[in-house]
Amino acid sequence: MSVRKSVGVAVACLTVGAVVAAAPQRGRAGQPPPPPRPPVQTPPPRQQTPVFRAGVELVQVDVVVRDSSGLSIHGLTADDFVVLDRGKPQSIVTFKAERRERAVAAPSFASHFPATTRLDVSSNQTAQAGRLIILVLDDLHAYRGRDETVKTIARGIVEDLGADSLMALLMTSGNFNVEVTEDRSRVLAAIDRFKGARAVRRPMQAVDNRRGPNADLQEFDANMRLYNTLESAARLFSASDGRRKAFVLVSENLAKDVSGVLQVRELPGDQIQGGEAYIAGNLEGMNVMPPLQTHAIELLEALESMRKSNVVTYAIDPRGHVSSQDLMRECMPAFGLDDDPCVGAGGGGPPSFTSWVRLAQRGLEHIAGASGGFAIVDTNDFTGGIDRIIDDLDNYYLLGFYTEDSKSRGYRRLEVQVRNRPELQLRYRRGYEIGAEAGAEPKNKDPLFALTAGALPKANVPLRLGAVVLPGSGKDARVPVAIEVSVPRQSMEEADARLRDQIRYAVTVVDMKGAKVREANGYGANLVLRPRAQAGPAPDTVTYQIGLALNLPPGRYHLRASASSSKLSDGGSVYLPVDVPDYTKERVAVSGLMLGYGSGPRVPAVASAVSPAQRLGNRLAGIPPPARGSPPPVPGGVPFPPTLDREFHVTDDVVLYFEVARRDRAREVAIDVMAVDADERVVRRYGQKLPAASAGKVTVRLPLRDIGPGAYRLRAYASDGVNDASNEVAIIIK
Repeated sequence: MSVRKSVGVAVACLTVGAVVAAAPQRGRAGQPPPPPRPPVQTPPPRQQTPVFRAGVELVQVDVVVRDSSGLSIHGLTADDFVVLDRGKPQSIVTFKAERRERAVAAPSFASHFPATTRLDVSSNQTAQAGRLIILVLDDLHAYRGRDETVKTIARGIVEDLGADSLMALLMTSGNFNVEVTEDRSRVLAAIDRFKGARAVRRPMQAVDNRRGPNADLQEFDANMRLYNTLESAARLFSASDGRRKAFVLVSENLAKDVSGVLQVRELPGDQIQGGEAYIAGNLEGMNVMPPLQTHAIELLEALESMRKSNVVTYAIDPRGHVSSQDLMRECMPAFGLDDDPCVGAGGGGPPSFTSWVRLAQRGLEHIAGASGGFAIVDTNDFTGGIDRIIDDLDNYYLLGFYTEDSKSRGYRRLEVQVRNRPELQLRYRRGYEIGAEAGAEPKNKDPLFALTAGALPKANVPLRLGAVVLPGSGKDARVPVAIEVSVPRQSMEEADARLRDQIRYAVTVVDMKGAKVREANGYGANLVLRPRAQAGPAPDTVTYQIGLALNLPPGRYHLRASASSSKLSDGGSVYLPVDVPDYTKERVAVSGLMLGYGSGPRVPAVASAVSPAQRLGNRLAGIPPPARGSPPPVPGGVPFPPTLDREFHVTDDVVLYFEVARRDRAREVAIDVMAVDADERVVRRYGQKLPAASAGKVTVRLPLRDIGPGAYRLRAYASDGVNDASNEVAIIIK
């Protein structure tokens, strides 16, 4: 039974018998909580696939296979491939033929809505999308007169690739970066803020002597940041999880002839590999190469990181088609009418192969080709180029083999062939390095916090995470957070038919301004569920919810929640980006929207974690602790337990809650809640008045049978007659 389908069954068959939450086990980042008490019965750790044999390491390589006309080749099997590790044939132990037809692909939740629709719930199961796309916008080398072209290209990538992918956005300046997300609206919002840093069209040069007579420190820094962005991102996503990982680099690049840099000299026992086949080379061969300058070294290190991380790169030049007659215009402002090196040898005569624009274009081709990708240069057909990239990402083979030698370090050459088919064109990474496949080791060694140390969440235990941002005290907002954990019922069941587990959970708040950990709290709880009488068959999967509340000042945050189960001897993590506005600056503002079931919660709840200070404060205020066995209070001062479901049945009654913040409380506020379909048509409307001087809390009951099946955005609108505001949440009704 799937997690989603079992949610409704779980509450019908189970009830909370005794749930005891411990106080936070430590308060801040870098202070790991103490280990939990050992459970009464601990099953052996769950095995992961693939199973690693002692003393060996699994190496995976993505292989794109094309015929001479560029069409994808399908139907190959593992027996058709030959994998050579340093010239020695290897046994292929894992094999996957990926063929994705966009027209028949199963639609994701996000694909039902416009790309601008904000998603307010994340799951570490949907976060296991088959591919990860890192969109790199090189704003430091971009001519600002082409900003709209860059934005159009980037939006096309997001809209065509994003609905079925995890995405991240990086700008070489470091501005407006977006962490890994399935929420395309966040990536689109960052794209809208793109601004090229170059006031002129003229390409940047690669001057290695930053203190020489022609040195420009600003240009030197921009060049280094391009390489460093690619290198750092590749390292960040180095974990080998079988996922298709790709960079889409939109860049005008810099004027440097990299063909000589990528031409690796002949090494003992090796053949020469150059140009687009650079990936067969290595930095270890540098001692037999001519001395390399700064740009060459940084470029090689960036390519090394992409090779080690199995990241393929596709490059797009937003200049589009540049004819020979356009080269002079692309080299403005000119430094000389007759001998401008930007135009090429001969100055005003026929443009040369050495034109700076041509060097930049060929550089993009070399960078992309070295990782197993390709470049879209000297063409205005950006749509066709994006389609080629998508086709490349949707059609490939994933091969895996065990390397017996896991002790020796350094570069290892790979070669992949298709038996008896020499005419086929293969693109793949041409080498790997032991130890590069596992990713960086987390600084916090506590397993609970280690689950949130990586760029991607861990999915061994299914989790969902939701948060609603509400007005709080002063500029701070109060943020009720809900974490849902799903575990197999059989793993929790004991002799008395009750389900027991000892869980640990944590929430880490990362302030995206500077990417600093603002807060990291760990908690522990004992969970006991007992079957309800005459409740029907027990569910295969048990889902329960953990709630807590945060107080956060205005800013951009990344909430990272983790949970571990003693019965499973395993854990998982889930991430959610959250924007906290300053409600005090708004004349009228609508908070985040919270949903619940009118008939009551569908999943049992674990008592919210209460710190010693909160417990003391409640005691001094005369607030008694909840009675034993009673439902735990809902954190954050909201009127009902939230649901993280966003797909409902037409027979469900849903309750919507939000708050209206306003400066002038003497005004009456008109409230409209609308169900809006994909065509922006209002299918159902619910209106009410918010009296003057009220607290601004709004609850609306929504019988979904009145709306009908379909994909909708529930939009809350508030107006005091002068000022208005709105917010929305996406749902699907079946």
